[in-house]
Amino acid sequence: MAELDTSMIRQIEQHKVEPNSGLGEAIAYSRLDDSWAILIAAACCGVLEAAGVNLPANAQKRGGLDLAVGGVEVALLDLTNAYATLARHGIRRQPRLFMDESSDQVRALKPEVCASISDILSSRRRQPVAVESQSANDLPWFMWKTRTSSGSRDAWAVGHNYRYAIGVWIGRFRGTGRLEYVGADAAEPLLCRLFCLDKTLKVWDAESGSEVITLYGHEGYVFSVAFSPDGSPIAGWKW
Repeated sequence: MAELDTSMIRQIEQHKVEPNSGLGEAIAYSRLDDSWAILIAAACCGVLEAAGVNLPANAQKRGGLDLAVGGVEVALLDLTNAYATLARHGIRRQPRLFMDESSDQVRALKPEVCASISDILSSRRRQPVAVESQSANDLPWFMWKTRTSSGSRDAWAVGHNYRYAIGVWIGRFRGTGRLEYVGADAAEPLLCRLFCLDKTLKVWDAESGSEVITLYGHEGYVFSVAFSPDGSPIAGWKW
């Protein structure tokens, strides 16, 4: 077992995590040695619950060191809400279905901690799957993390862009696994495409696969489209 590095403890206590530091790379790529894992696992139960994640009663005992990189099952809504907490600079709110519903808010994390984590996991620091051909500067800013469950039972990707927090889950409701259920391969591309929506409406030729026209002027992201019976007018609308 590796001895605890006092500089690691100091970084956590002072919340100074640089993107290129050992902890920064560990967070981004889920590579934690024993020292980091012990430190983070000892504290992450409380942090996760403070951010809005409901953990099983025996999470720390059952998850062990793997708890530091997501080794215990959680609800997708809870996890997405935790990323929304990061987007709100550490303010946790209960999920709600309607805008006029009341929702209490509490300070769960320090703003500088949220900023560091969001920067480390951002599209400015690493290249998302499905857009490898694009420059990082041409992509909209967003942060994300993926996970593949034991036995490839499911895969997920969760992130935020400071306006929306999105969670993507790929799996079977009956819980049986597939080799294709890998977070970076199955869930991350879809999450990336959702964050890369550019408020335009594109018309494609179904036979050739080529883009026919791009319609601009929408004030929000276009989620739905409808064609008239004769195929001439096109209506797109946002939520």
